[in-house]
Amino acid sequence: MTGYTTHAQLLEAALLRCNVRREEKVVLLSSRIIDPGELGPYEEAVRRVSDHVVSVRYYPMEVTDAHHMNAMLLAAMKQADFVLHYRGGTFPTPFAQLTAHSHGIPEVAASGVRWLDICLNEANQFRLFPSKEIVDETMAAAVRMAAAKELRLTSADGTDLVLRKDGRKGHRQLGLSDEQGIWDNFGFAMVACAPLEDSAHGTVVVQPGDALLQMGATVRDKITLHVEGGRIIKIEGGESASAVSQWLERWDDPESFGVSHIGWGLHPNAVWTGSPRFTPVDGESYRGSILLAFGSNTSDMPAKHSGIGGTRHCSSHLDIPLLNHSFALDGTLVVDEGKIV
Repeated sequence: MTGYTTHAQLLEAALLRCNVRREEKVVLLSSRIIDPGELGPYEEAVRRVSDHVVSVRYYPMEVTDAHHMNAMLLAAMKQADFVLHYRGGTFPTPFAQLTAHSHGIPEVAASGVRWLDICLNEANQFRLFPSKEIVDETMAAAVRMAAAKELRLTSADGTDLVLRKDGRKGHRQLGLSDEQGIWDNFGFAMVACAPLEDSAHGTVVVQPGDALLQMGATVRDKITLHVEGGRIIKIEGGESASAVSQWLERWDDPESFGVSHIGWGLHPNAVWTGSPRFTPVDGESYRGSILLAFGSNTSDMPAKHSGIGGTRHCSSHLDIPLLNHSFALDGTLVVDEGKIV
């Protein structure tokens, strides 16, 4: 329970936890595809915390996996102290929108701007509001991830994937954009890193009930991914495996098959794919789940634990949350068969 009775109060509390001050310039950013009627609580909340508020609505342009800022939008965002970006409460969206993998957001963060995404509806914002305990645990996990060099993902079903991350960040998403040059996502509790692009090798077994987030699908039958040199070289299985193959091939880019990032979820209130409340935020943050992604991983921010900072450039990004896996940092388990150690 959050203790807040209205949606605007909840949003105001989130902004105050991000240290938004009355003298700061705040941008409420959204796509023009979103119904203006949805923006009322967001407008009320930002005006409660700042005397300098503008609302900016961008036009969807090229429909790829990640919408990119044009020069005019980029220049406008760099003038802000804080950006609240409402992406709507459904996913995948039927239109191109800005994400952390979009060109432009790292440049905005480099200007010292604090950026908070929201891609949940009202009910799920209340359910996934980050407690202090969630924030503290997720931050501590990001510190552990940052210090690691070798990663290993295993499962009783046959997964065995080894990766290296020497020198790469430990990225956290915990719902607070509270320092300069940071991007975060409200309602999340997860950590991740971009492994060295050619380091991953082994096998990943994806089971029925796991999710294919950008495809908007739940896995129906077992998928086996064979990875060498940091890329998927073979996909085995039935209907779901064929769907993944077709989705990755549609981008006509070998980098779409490359490992993007890996990490684990920590949110105690997240639900899994069988629940009617399931959202992509749940898939990425479900406590004890592993998030393995393929495709773009260049997003990076100046803040110490914000962004993954890889070198893989492509138009696609596919997040695959996995249940019942184990994950080790330098030989020490942090997740044991789906349970936080």
